[in-house]
Amino acid sequence: MLLLIGVYGVALLLFISVSLARSDEKPIPYSPAPPPSCLNNLGKNKVFENIDNGHAEIAVAMAKRDKRGNPVVYRPNYKYSPQPLQYFMDLHEFAHHQTGDIDLPNPPRNSSDQMMNESIADCIATL
Repeated sequence: MLLLIGVYGVALLLFISVSLARSDEKPIPYSPAPPPSCLNNLGKNKVFENIDNGHAEIAVAMAKRDKRGNPVVYRPNYKYSPQPLQYFMDLHEFAHHQTGDIDLPNPPRNSSDQMMNESIADCIATL
């Protein structure tokens, strides 16, 4: 009987904790940080493009080439992250351009090759 009451009590505490952690408040909006001045591995200027698609409330970034083949970093929903994080994400994506990752086929998701590319981009961004 005590075991059943204990399990019920722990379950109730977990339920209350999770329900209190959920927030219906809107995230704090931040202004987009000015992008760094960057050149890719071929000496081309990189373009940073802010995107507010309204689909998610989290900032992400992606290094690609645009339709004309120019290096670009897409910055969706940057308004949901503080400027220091935005700046790090810009530098991380810049590193993918600088190392030439975007010109190579994508390694399988979560493979050791992809994790190595991400780790190298993090190291360059940190430096």
